[in-house]
Amino acid sequence: MTAKLLFILLVSLLPLAVSIALARKGRLMVVRRCLSRSEKRANFAASLLAIVILLFHLAYSLAFPVTIGLAISSLYAFFAIAVKRNTLLLLFIRSSMPIYLGIFAIAVPIGFIPGMFPIAYTLSAVLITAACLPDIPQQNITESDATKH
Repeated sequence: MTAKLLFILLVSLLPLAVSIALARKGRLMVVRRCLSRSEKRANFAASLLAIVILLFHLAYSLAFPVTIGLAISSLYAFFAIAVKRNTLLLLFIRSSMPIYLGIFAIAVPIGFIPGMFPIAYTLSAVLITAACLPDIPQQNITESDATKH
């Protein structure tokens, strides 16, 4: 019990201590700027989505072993393992408001259908991740660079 408590304290207090140390030296804004422009941050969010969905599928399959919603939702869960394609899909969903609202309109009522809760959970997790996904910077190609290639 003590080891678990120490681990939780270490995991929660270590980022706080690092951010306080960086803020005192004035380097915290530089670190935030670098992270917000990184493609790795968007890929990390997409991989975290895949992990969350797979863990939900594991827990749900232990309680309700055979449901059609779990089988259908597993298709996206296996697609989510391909992180770069999943990131592109999330960016596409975020950029198109009609698609975003369409997925929302499907996710809410489908959660009330028996056996379809995993689909609603997966769709809602996709929408939340798409809304919070950081931008991937586009590289500016000038006319002189385009003529060189």
